[in-house]
Formats: sequence, C-alpha cells, structure tokens
Amino acid sequence: MIGDALGMIARVTAAGALAACVDPGDRLDPASVGSAGADLTRLLWLRGDRHVPRALPEAVSATATLAWLVHGDPVHDLWGVARSALVLGSVLGFWNLLYDVVALESGILRVYNQPWAEGKPAAAIALDYAPWFFGGFGAIYGAGLGALEWLAASGSLAGLVFALAFTLLVASSLLLPVAGYVLQSRRRHGHWGTRPVKKGCPSA
Repeated sequence: MIGDALGMIARVTAAGALAACVDPGDRLDPASVGSAGADLTRLLWLRGDRHVPRALPEAVSATATLAWLVHGDPVHDLWGVARSALVLGSVLGFWNLLYDVVALESGILRVYNQPWAEGKPAAAIALDYAPWFFGGFGAIYGAGLGALEWLAASGSLAGLVFALAFTLLVASSLLLPVAGYVLQSRRRHGHWGTRPVKKGCPSA
C-alpha cells in the first residue's frame, strides 16, 4: 500500500501537478518518496505528531480539502488564475451556503443578523452573509493560490517574493470579504452588520 502511494505521488508530481500527503503519524520518509521519482518541490506534506495522532486530522480544514479536490491543471497564466478563483469561489460558496441553511433550520447554528430580526427564513438569513464570507473568500483564496502556482512555475516564487505574496494572500482573503459584507450591510440595512440585531428591530 505504501508503495502504491509513493508511486502515485511520483506520477502526479512528474506530470507537473501538485500532490498532497496527509501524514498524521509522521511516518512519511522524504528520501523514499524522492527515490520513487517524486518531485518533492511539488508535494504538500501535512505532517502530524506521532504522539498526538488526532491532532493533524482535526486541524486540516475543510477549505483546504475542497481546494485540493477541485484543483485542476497547474496554473501557468492569467486565465488559470481566473479559473481557480471561479471554481473555488463557486464550490466554497455553494457548499457552505447549503450547510448553513441546513444548520440554521435545525437550530445548531444561530445568526442574529437583520434578516433573522425580520423573521425571514433560513435561506434569507444565510444569503445575507454567505456569498461574501464563503464565495468571496473562496474566489480570493483561489486566485491567490493560482497566482502563487504561476509564480512557482516561472521560478519567481522564492525568498522575499514568497513572503510578500503569501502575506498578501492571507490578508486579502480575510479582509476583503469582511469589507464587502459590512459595506453591503450598510447599504441594505443601514448598519454595518457587526453586532447582533434584536428581534423585530427595523433596519435604519
């Protein structure tokens, strides 16, 4: 089984694509992977702690998992960056919206926003924030990953360039969706949408 996994990693990376290995027990031997013909520069190794075997699986986010599942061919141009943004934004936006609607209807999730205060259904409550927080985040995250991959393919992603690009990706993924949501809330409801809204409280 280990031999099959090493062979698959070697075939994927040799074709120029990226591969990921989730290794909760810290049992992967990089030398063996390299000997099997894999390009270690194209391998994402999620390395756990053998003394805390559940730590890594619980830390690996659904966002990263979905990003890898929908990742296509390596990005080499601006069109690839746009495609990555569209695909990841659509996938994260759809599935997280669907999850939140179900969670709101079942009562395991509570969101005290303006639609909730007005007695609107779960779908309206989720649609007030989900497109920005999930779809917007996914689009920015996907574009950033595509841009990083493009830079890596051109040999430009090293040292200071990587540090700056990664910092920009993290900052924009967190700040831009929030900025979009609060501006939308201000325009729609007359407030920034950052505090719980009381039931029956009309928008300004």
